[in-house]
Amino acid sequence: MNTAANEGSRGDIFDDNLLIHIGYAKAASSLLQSALFSGNHPEIEVIRDRSISQYHGTGENYYFKSGSWIFNDKMASGWSVCPFATEERDLKKFSSNNYSKKIGKKLAISNESWAGHPFSGGIQGSIIANRIHKSFPNARILIIIREQRKMILSTYSDYLVRYAGTARLEDFLIPRNPDQFSQHQIEYYCFSALVDWYKKSFGKDRVLVMPAENIFRNTNTALNEIFSFMGISKMDIENEKANLNTGRYDLYCVHRLFRRLNLLGKPLPGNAYAALGVPGLREVVRISLSKLLPRTVKNRILHKDLKFIEEQIQENVSKDNVRLQEMTDYHLESYGYLMPNS
Repeated sequence: MNTAANEGSRGDIFDDNLLIHIGYAKAASSLLQSALFSGNHPEIEVIRDRSISQYHGTGENYYFKSGSWIFNDKMASGWSVCPFATEERDLKKFSSNNYSKKIGKKLAISNESWAGHPFSGGIQGSIIANRIHKSFPNARILIIIREQRKMILSTYSDYLVRYAGTARLEDFLIPRNPDQFSQHQIEYYCFSALVDWYKKSFGKDRVLVMPAENIFRNTNTALNEIFSFMGISKMDIENEKANLNTGRYDLYCVHRLFRRLNLLGKPLPGNAYAALGVPGLREVVRISLSKLLPRTVKNRILHKDLKFIEEQIQENVSKDNVRLQEMTDYHLESYGYLMPNS
C-alpha cells in the first residue's frame, strides 16, 4: 500500500482507488456504464477524454465508457490489441483534467471487452489481464457474469442484427478451423478460469464477481453492493440513468428466417465482406418483416434457439458453473445457471 495515499496525498493516481470493470459483454455493461461510470455518483470520477473513452447514444440514452481504450492499442484499422505492445499502461497523462485529486474520490474505468470479445472467443482476454495487473496491481476488479444460454443468444443476436453476420447458429456456436481464425467458442462461457486468475492475481477481497441477473432483478440494491465494494457512499440511481441495452429480438427473428438478408448490409467480417452495402434497404425490409411476423412465431424461434444452445453447452458449462459458484457469494443455480443434471 502506498503510504502517501494513506496520508491523503492525491498527487498521483493510486491504483488502490481505482475500479476496473472488465466485462463480460452482454452482461449489463451498458447499464453499469450509464448508471455508474458516466459521472452520476459524486464520489466516482471518470475519464471523459474522447481519445481513450467511447461515447454512445443521445439524450436519455447517452453514456460513455470511461477510459475504455487504456489497455488497447490504436491500430491502422482501429482499436484492437497488439500482442507485443507495451504491457504497462499509464493514466497519469489523463489525470490533470479528468481526475479529481480530492480525497475520497474513486476512479472507475470500464470496457466489457477487457474480458475478451465473444466473437473472437475471448482470445485477447489474457493479454488485457496481464496489462491490467502490471499497470495497476492493487486495483479493484469488477466482473459481471450472466447465465450462459441467454448470454449466447444475446451475443448471436448482436452478430446478426448489428454486425450483419450470416453464419448459422450451429456454425457460430461451434465454428470450423478455429486454429486459423479467431472465432466464437463455447469455452468462452466457462467463466471460472478467468475469475480464478483475477482472484489469485489481485486477491479475493479485491475482486467482485456478480451475476447480471442480480442487477436485472433489483438494480439499485446491486449497484449499492458495488458502491460498498468500492468503499463509497450508497445511493439510488434514477431509473432513466440506468440504460439497459436490450436485445432487438424482433429483428433477430427476422434474420433467423431470412439469413441472407444481411447480404444487403455493410461489408463486415461477419459476412466475409461480401455484403452489397445497402444497409438502408436492409433496415426497411427487416423492420417491415418484423411487423408482419406473428408473436407466436417469434416466441417459437427464441425457444427453439435457447433449447439448441443449451444442448450444445450443457456438459462443459454446467461442470464449470459448479466451480464458478464456489468462487462467488451468489447461489448461481437459483439464478437459472446450468448445473449437472439440471
